[in-house]
Amino acid sequence: MKIIRYVIISALCGTCFFSAVSCKKSKASGGNTPNDTTATAVKYVDTLPPSTPLKHPGGLCTQSDFDRIKVQVNAGTEPWISGWNKLVANSHAQTSYQAHPTVKIIRGGNSPEEPQPDNYPNAMNDAAAAFQLGIRWKVTGDATFAQAAVNILNAWAGTCTTISGDPNAALASGIYGYEFAIAGEQLRDYSGWATADFKKYQQWMLNVFYPVNYGFLSGHFG
Repeated sequence: MKIIRYVIISALCGTCFFSAVSCKKSKASGGNTPNDTTATAVKYVDTLPPSTPLKHPGGLCTQSDFDRIKVQVNAGTEPWISGWNKLVANSHAQTSYQAHPTVKIIRGGNSPEEPQPDNYPNAMNDAAAAFQLGIRWKVTGDATFAQAAVNILNAWAGTCTTISGDPNAALASGIYGYEFAIAGEQLRDYSGWATADFKKYQQWMLNVFYPVNYGFLSGHFG
């Protein structure tokens, strides 16, 4: 999950990074670092048009990725088998894992904006568990792993209603919202996920995570 967190943190902190680069160049022009005259080129990466439909199921891994993993794991090929063994030994990847949903995800607690303490590790660990259990289902075909993952997502969708904290609440929304979204996308084709529960999960993502993400990206909380 470190890769996921790095990607979303990089996205959220992009503006701060470019601001820092700008400040450094300004300082350099003042004569403190006279040899630093090379401008850093920023490569522009275009996105797909808004009308382009998302291919489901998508997310972090495609079905071809899982098919390739399955072949290598079944053959006991390194380094795939060692990586797989680490996954199946992880406490988050067990069907006995118990979710700990909270009504309010708090990141940046004990602050003027939110007097209650942080509890975001609940979301952090549960999103990781849903993702890892989903991987075990995709590779082994054992539906008990998919159901365990769905149980985690259903528990959160039926409990959590808001995100709170100081400006770090944007990190909670961006990081755990992304991770929960990836976990859910990975399970879209699991037939055991009841339609009503899946729709409730979708609405939860829209109602709880989207407004905070959009608020930060569009206005940076003022």
